[in-house]
Amino acid sequence: MTSPAPRPAKAIALCGVLVAAPFHAHAQPRLSVGTPAGGLVPLTLTTQPGRMYRWESSAALDVWAPLPLATTAAVPLLATGTTMSLSAPVLTDKGFYRVKETYPFFPAWADVPPLRTLQHTFNPSNSATVNGTALRNAINALIPGDRLEIGPGNYQLTGFYNISLQGTAQAPIRIVAGPAGNVTISRADANNNNVELGINGTPVRHFSLEGITFSGGSFGIRLGDCSQVWIDRCKIQSTDSTAIAATASNTSGIHITRNEISNTTDGPGISVGSNNGSIVNTQSVYALNHVHDIHSSVNGIGIRIQSQSSGNLISGNHVHDTELTGIFIANATNNPVNVVENNTCHATGDYGIQALADCVVRNNLVMTTGAGGFLSNPISSTMPTRLTVVHNTFISNQVAARLQSWNTGAGMVFANNACYSQTNNAITIAGTGAGSTTFAGLVTFGPVTPGVPSTTSSGGLADFVNASWDGTSLDATPSAASPLRSAANATHLTEYDLSYFLRTLPASTGSSR
Repeated sequence: MTSPAPRPAKAIALCGVLVAAPFHAHAQPRLSVGTPAGGLVPLTLTTQPGRMYRWESSAALDVWAPLPLATTAAVPLLATGTTMSLSAPVLTDKGFYRVKETYPFFPAWADVPPLRTLQHTFNPSNSATVNGTALRNAINALIPGDRLEIGPGNYQLTGFYNISLQGTAQAPIRIVAGPAGNVTISRADANNNNVELGINGTPVRHFSLEGITFSGGSFGIRLGDCSQVWIDRCKIQSTDSTAIAATASNTSGIHITRNEISNTTDGPGISVGSNNGSIVNTQSVYALNHVHDIHSSVNGIGIRIQSQSSGNLISGNHVHDTELTGIFIANATNNPVNVVENNTCHATGDYGIQALADCVVRNNLVMTTGAGGFLSNPISSTMPTRLTVVHNTFISNQVAARLQSWNTGAGMVFANNACYSQTNNAITIAGTGAGSTTFAGLVTFGPVTPGVPSTTSSGGLADFVNASWDGTSLDATPSAASPLRSAANATHLTEYDLSYFLRTLPASTGSSR
């Protein structure tokens, strides 16, 4: 399977340590070094949230190797704060240490500095709509390399508003909330979408919206002809329909990260592509978002990736209180697979995760009282195929995992999953069976369709540190005596777990190591 390509790592911190002589250290500003003791040297790195860090060492600055897994497994790959510390083994009489940084969730141009920074302030002497018009004019005047910082206030838009700005990789255009925050772009009604990007043949390229609240409107943010668009740390709320939609034109290179998306009246939180595959979204990232209170008995899905959209990464999202499915992924056919990893879904009205075909589903935690934990089934002419479902924890008072018509698919793997059902089947094989599907490393609580090998749990939720059937308690770390511990099959091991900690052998079944 071909999945989204990782962004190359760059070394961002380097230090050297001499231990045979009196202690000396040299470090770049982001890496500080403590005094070696007991064969270990303390290292502290200044980090940026949302980025990944890998630690390496070298005896002579010629050959670099990862620090021992026992050392690096103590800290997550993904930074959630501004510092990260570990104790590295001392390398004989001297040693060099460095850290490589990657940002797989952000665009390649995320760190490009602006050529010009502009400030736009709210005028309290004018109405919200007059301020909205003034902000619109300021946005329309931006050129490549501009960064517009908006002052606090409620900027209310009226009428149709479409942004059609084209930055470049070397000079992106960024619209951000200023240092004081509290910037709201609002609509008084649902007669128009809050903001349109690249609609009606006017493309948007290398453009970002950061730290802004978008409140009201029919759709929140609707993307048309867009590529390399980044929506980061925004709030999109109280929309009549979809909060973020890329359903009007083909899109690629979209990055939707670290947003709070909530309270849609009649639509999904995020929806991309079209049901029939005539409009697709490719090579995009939907990561670290908080999606909740998504309403509609027809469209109440947290994150929806539709037919033929491919090569997308859906990672690290927290999705809950959706009227229907938490995360829905359709088929990609012969295109690169989609990857759904490290998401937490609970309190979903239907299944927590539904994946039709052409997808890697790994390291996810689902706890739901809806229809079930995980579903893979045919829809119309789409049959399940090219599915790898590994190292997930599916907990439900209904069926934990339902695999339907997996008999004809190629490359089907269902391994190292914890499937726990309170009142129904832990694993149901429906339709015409599972064919040549690979099953391995499974731990189950509840009945299993005959022919599926698994380790049977007798402890139920006591196998976890603090988990509940309804998802009110979400710690699915295996408890000390849990049968999940050491139950994983090494062939299907994922590199890291739900919380981005590296896995070590022998490994636990389920989302958490």
